Amino acid sequence: MYKKAGYHIWDTWYFSKNDKVHMYHLTCKDDIDLHKRWSFGHNVSKDLINWEDCGIVLEPGKEGEWDGITLATGSVKEFQGIYYMAYTGNFAGPVPGAGLAVSKDLYNWEKVKENPISQCINNEYYTDEPNLAWNQPRWRDPWLYIEDDSIYHFVCAGKKGAPPETSGTVAVVKSKEMKKWNYLPPLDVPPIAQDLECPKVYKVNSMYFLKVHSYAGYRLEGSGPTYAAIFCYLCRFF
Repeated sequence: MYKKAGYHIWDTWYFSKNDKVHMYHLTCKDDIDLHKRWSFGHNVSKDLINWEDCGIVLEPGKEGEWDGITLATGSVKEFQGIYYMAYTGNFAGPVPGAGLAVSKDLYNWEKVKENPISQCINNEYYTDEPNLAWNQPRWRDPWLYIEDDSIYHFVCAGKKGAPPETSGTVAVVKSKEMKKWNYLPPLDVPPIAQDLECPKVYKVNSMYFLKVHSYAGYRLEGSGPTYAAIFCYLCRFF
């Protein structure tokens, strides 16, 4: 669909406004190892075939900052007249977290001063123990979701007290104004893997659907095919 000479391109996420689709994606020059130092690229299309390159819109923070090593996958939503991009910082550690950037036009983005808005913690719901596959703590891929006057972000996380092989869960964090966030219990999902990546919640009519991604390194042996897979669950959230 889109490629750029001299650059890696990885995960993508999208936002439609008027007659344009905005594609944001992980990117870095191809002389940099994958997953070591991602920035966010931005492209715009009217037909999903021809894409205008709008350049880099967000970069890692300074050395020592919570997102100073690399950025990673996020999502975009419009809330109370402002565009918000939730994104991952330092997904491989030492302490991965989720942050926000704001925009008035979808082209120019600024990180909020309250960052990080959530982080990998060891509390009553979630664990900061690393996964078995990569020996990495889990708190990444925040998906913004709006319901009535509240906004949530769902995160790939580790469930407290679960067996390591099936501890992958979807964390829930809630806010009313995008500044103060409260950790809620995780979604009730089947114990199938170490990590449930890129969680996405959709509401269709009165039903909620959860889509997550897992692959061989994160799957429980014997629980199903050992290849990359996308799972979709019908769920009750509220």
